Amino acid sequence: MQTCSPYNNRKVTLLLLSAAVATCSFAQGTLTLIGPTTRNGSFEDGILSPWTTSAGSVSVIQNPSIATHGRWFADVSITAQDSMVQASIFMELAADPAEGRTFDVTFDARNETFPFAGIRVLFATLDKDAVVTFTTNRFFALPQQGWQTYRVQFQVPEVWDNGSLFLGLRFEPRMGVAGRTYRGYLDNIVLQQIPEPSAFALCGVGIIFWAAGLLRRRNAFET
Repeated sequence: MQTCSPYNNRKVTLLLLSAAVATCSFAQGTLTLIGPTTRNGSFEDGILSPWTTSAGSVSVIQNPSIATHGRWFADVSITAQDSMVQASIFMELAADPAEGRTFDVTFDARNETFPFAGIRVLFATLDKDAVVTFTTNRFFALPQQGWQTYRVQFQVPEVWDNGSLFLGLRFEPRMGVAGRTYRGYLDNIVLQQIPEPSAFALCGVGIIFWAAGLLRRRNAFET
């Protein structure tokens, strides 16, 4: 009759749990709603769509020596008419509230020509009654030169139930000068939806029971 030593039992258990955790993490991973190959997050389609602009003008430019991801980037500009100057792009998209209410946004931005003071991240939800709720309104200062990567994470309210989302990136100057053209660049925009912790917990509990069952059957077979 063969027996399985406590050391081997522990080793087998660790191996099973490691595989279980890897499987669970893969199954419950983040969802990329906007990215380099999803909804034109890096402008590699060579066009602006599905992004749109509500202020200023946006050109999609091919120049791999400037782009931070791939060969294309967005050139966002506006010629000031007065001191209030804003230039932005935004996108409306759909997501499933059941997949999680936490979102993570990263993007690359830089100044060019007459610089903007910074860039504002705007994220809003639309509930079933068509009420828009701004979940985040975060301003980041921009350096005079060079690309910078920015990140913001936020949660949407419980009233969000129909899956409509709005993401906007808006360049803003300190004080616009009439007749002056302000210009900024954007690239590598990524929006991810993060599953609720409860989903990971449920997955983990189920996997632990599965691993324990396999270990019991193995011990019974070897004894």
